[in-house]
Amino acid sequence: LPTAVTGAIHDTLSIEPVNVPVKDTLLPCGQNPVYAGFSYTSACEGDSVHFRDSSSVNVNSWRWDFGDGSPPGSLKNPVHRYAGTGTYPVRLTVSDGISKDDSVINIKVYAAPDITISENDTICEGGFLDITAAGANSYRWSPAQNLSSDTGSGVRATLIVSTTYTVSGSIGYADSLSCTDSAAVRIT
Repeated sequence: LPTAVTGAIHDTLSIEPVNVPVKDTLLPCGQNPVYAGFSYTSACEGDSVHFRDSSSVNVNSWRWDFGDGSPPGSLKNPVHRYAGTGTYPVRLTVSDGISKDDSVINIKVYAAPDITISENDTICEGGFLDITAAGANSYRWSPAQNLSSDTGSGVRATLIVSTTYTVSGSIGYADSLSCTDSAAVRIT
């Protein structure tokens, strides 16, 4: 036979304290809190990085930690040159004199190519010389006169007069940045 249970059901509710971070500064009525924000231009090794503040409008002081051990900056929109390639945690701390905020972005300084040129030291019959560049993904040669092409890693120079040829090589990166280097060779 089925049986029924009668009586009261008791639930227990326990409340645990929760730590909620609270700003340590109380703002006067009508005062908006500051917020930190910035953008930057990507850079290749040896180039400068341009930082652009995008913090709230009521900010009146800036402190930039460029993440490389250099002294901090205090300009609104600083320019900084990094000694080498790598990823650097850049921290911007802003204040309006009452409250402050900070923002951290990891920026990357990209490697520049190291262009080298090799030439076949034998002048071939017909007066031409093959020249090859290495160290990049794309190449542009100048002057283009007397060359088989002005692009590509390898070109053929027809020897008419002594000429110095310069090749610029570049490496493209994911954020549309292209780092370049150049080298020259004199053909006589």
